[in-house]
Amino acid sequence: MSQLGQAEARVLPMRAVATAQTPMPPLIGNSSSIKAAIALCDSVAQSDCTVVLTGETGTGKEVLAKYIHARSRRRTGAYVGLNCAAIPETLLESELFGHVKGAFTGSTDRPGIVSEANGGTLMLDEVGEMPTCMQVKLLRLLQERKFRRLGSNHELTADIRVIAATNRDLDAQVKEGTFRQDLYYRLNVINIALAPLRERRDDIPELANYFLGEFAQMHHSVASRFSDDVMSKLRIHSWPGNVRELRNVVERAVVMSTGVEITNVDLDAKRPIGLCGRYVNFPPNGVRVDEVEQDLIKLTLEYTGGNKTKAAAMLGISLKTLHNKLGRMGYKKSKESLGIPA
Repeated sequence: MSQLGQAEARVLPMRAVATAQTPMPPLIGNSSSIKAAIALCDSVAQSDCTVVLTGETGTGKEVLAKYIHARSRRRTGAYVGLNCAAIPETLLESELFGHVKGAFTGSTDRPGIVSEANGGTLMLDEVGEMPTCMQVKLLRLLQERKFRRLGSNHELTADIRVIAATNRDLDAQVKEGTFRQDLYYRLNVINIALAPLRERRDDIPELANYFLGEFAQMHHSVASRFSDDVMSKLRIHSWPGNVRELRNVVERAVVMSTGVEITNVDLDAKRPIGLCGRYVNFPPNGVRVDEVEQDLIKLTLEYTGGNKTKAAAMLGISLKTLHNKLGRMGYKKSKESLGIPA
């Protein structure tokens, strides 16, 4: 298989395809900025004009793109998304436009995402990362709605609506010469900016509660509310990862919770690591390697009922090494139980 063929096999998961009748994604928040963004989405949804969604990573640009598609006359068509930053430059043309048999070693006929999005919406995420050589071909697609598959001279027509998203300043990239000015003007018909979460803190409680309900159901948790202290922490955090970070924090807290209320203990608990059926919760400031080793030794000995020979075998170390480690931990060699320190 050629290098291009191998790269193609690796990149397939980078494509996101939603089939006909894409469900309407929930748009959560009552801040003036999110309301303005939603209103603009509603205004442009029925047209086929190109839209650029701008904002920091994790602000919800893909959610807005799916919302526009679901509100459009193309909602019965496919919504196809591609992360331009995740595709190797050598493969991007093939991924977008497809290729014909013989285009490269081992290739067979394969349509690209432009063909898959025909009659629907093509969403190009991180469009600011697109190589200059591909920007020319994207410009032609936008202007003429025509393209050619790699290795073919046959011209095809695309009936698509294009939505682009970026966390970069495209205007600055144009001035730097890394993004074509003509493509910028062709893409930037409608610009919808999403404010970072730190600038719309009033949306945090509603978002957090929505994620709480979602993950409580997903993980079969009884958690149904946040303590006042936890909600205060959520509201004042700077959220550099924006809504995506908030979503991850809430999911982790739900997984770690044992009661109806999410507490500071649940919020501060870090990613669980299973050890002999138990969990070690990493504190916010991290943990030393020797502390993890000590916990592992204790749990293993508990699991073996204090049998050090079995514990050493499970840990993959000699009995002598285990005794030495126990000595450094402060336990007498003569004691089989770890409950009696030296």
